[in-house]
Order: sequence, then C-alpha cells, then structure tokens
Amino acid sequence: MDKQYIYDYLDNFIANNEPKDEIEESISVRDLSSGRNLYNEIKNSQETSYDIFGSNAMGYTCFALYKSKEQKIYLIIVKLQTPVCYIKVENENIFD
Repeated sequence: MDKQYIYDYLDNFIANNEPKDEIEESISVRDLSSGRNLYNEIKNSQETSYDIFGSNAMGYTCFALYKSKEQKIYLIIVKLQTPVCYIKVENENIFD
C-alpha cells in the first residue's frame, strides 16, 4: 500500500475524530519500551512516518506512532487494521 495513502487516511481520521485524554488499552512493558524508542527516533526527524511498535490480543489491537507533515506525533490505536482512537503525544512521558 502506498505510504501517502496511509498518511492521508490518518490525517483524515485525526481531522474527523477528537483525541482521547488517556490510553484505554493495556500496552505491555516491552511495547512501551519499543514505543519510547520509536518516539525518540522520530521526534527529531523531519520525515512523515507511521510505524507500529506493539500489539496485543494476537494482533487484534496494534499500537503505532504517526508523525504528520505538521511534525505532530500521535499514538494511534488500531483494531483489525482500522484506527479507532488516538492521543497527541507531547513527550515520551506517555510511555512511562
């Protein structure tokens, strides 16, 4: 699938849905560590990116970070390959 299609899809999802105040899903310690590492990797990059850093329920729910062209970073919760909610990430403390 074309990366630009994914970025456009996520931009549309974010524009049409309100962010959550907190994560309602359980993220394992291992996946939190992976998320923190990915966040540190992408926060200083100028590139738009979307990367999955963890999952649970045998892949039913995935956790991803999306860095938009506006340089904002979002934690996206995906269920069955469909984004269901997001949180705007202000700093890596979200992974504690």
